[in-house]
Amino acid sequence: MLGKIKYSLKRNQNVKSNYIVLIGVLSIFLLVGGFSFALFTSTVESRGALNIVTGNLYALLESRELDNTNSLVLDSGETKLMTVSLKNVNVINAKFNLWYQASDGVSVSFDEENDIPPEKEGAVFSVDEVKTYKLKVTNNTGENQTVTFGSNPGLANKPLSFPTGKKAIEGIIPKAVLDDNMIKVVYDEAKSSWVKADNANWYDYDLGRWANAVTVSSATRSNYMSAPVGSTIAMTDIETMWVWIPRYSYTIGSEDGTNYYGKQGSYLTTAPTQALPGEIDVKFISKEEKDTGTPQYKVSEGVSGWRTPDAFTFGSDELSGIWVGKFETSSSDPSAANGGGNVTTLDSMIKPNVTSWRGIQVANIEN
Repeated sequence: MLGKIKYSLKRNQNVKSNYIVLIGVLSIFLLVGGFSFALFTSTVESRGALNIVTGNLYALLESRELDNTNSLVLDSGETKLMTVSLKNVNVINAKFNLWYQASDGVSVSFDEENDIPPEKEGAVFSVDEVKTYKLKVTNNTGENQTVTFGSNPGLANKPLSFPTGKKAIEGIIPKAVLDDNMIKVVYDEAKSSWVKADNANWYDYDLGRWANAVTVSSATRSNYMSAPVGSTIAMTDIETMWVWIPRYSYTIGSEDGTNYYGKQGSYLTTAPTQALPGEIDVKFISKEEKDTGTPQYKVSEGVSGWRTPDAFTFGSDELSGIWVGKFETSSSDPSAANGGGNVTTLDSMIKPNVTSWRGIQVANIEN
């Protein structure tokens, strides 16, 4: 509940212009865990009215996966996808971040890019605004773990502090960034062909549906660019095919602390071996993050180090992801000797079921 007190400063016509007004404000705090505030706002009235609003700021945090203490229990090795919503239930705009509290070895990441960043500073919510966030929660320890979520509030125009002892959401799956001539596609099983994708159903990395894109010949490009979602893209028109690898960090578990062949899990229920390795832990991160630790840990002791592959660092630039060709590079004349040979007159292509380009010198590759 917010108390609102309005004081009118009445002008005394017999006094020229100077007066001093003392105002006392008693704040009544009825909301536990909120942020107290007092706002002074002036209104345009002939007698110079002054509004003073006092109370607490807090966000309404809701998720059907959480109990009444905003907590979630994960089994050993379990990963859970969940949705959390935050609502600004105050009478003014406010700023909120999102945090979690858990033992080491438990990771929480944004499952998609959001306007609450992982760097703790939060985002501004207008009055009654609701924002929904997809989260990925992983228990990398050998025991059941409890994860508790919360939000830290603050004034919209002030820096937002982060609560001591809490953890910021670790990262996001960076969005696939298309070049101007790339077309996002998905494979249509019914049509047995690649079709133009929409944003909503283009990819979902937690479901194993990767972001794919193609480039087409210059003669057909404008038609495909303006074609509706679901349009078939003929393989004869495709020149290159790509898959997006979002920026990630990895760590490799060991069941015995000696042989780092991954860990047992959903895909391997026996002890991992060199011939039959187990699972590798991966977390997606923003380009502002870079892990440089030793990516090995003993499973029974929990995760102790992550590493970001050097492929996501290009000179002095940190990349949010990279496009990788889906197949070996071929040439625009794959029927030629060596699939193209040592020439500079052909274009590169990346397509399935064609001869790869071989027998070309490095200097000519660059040209």
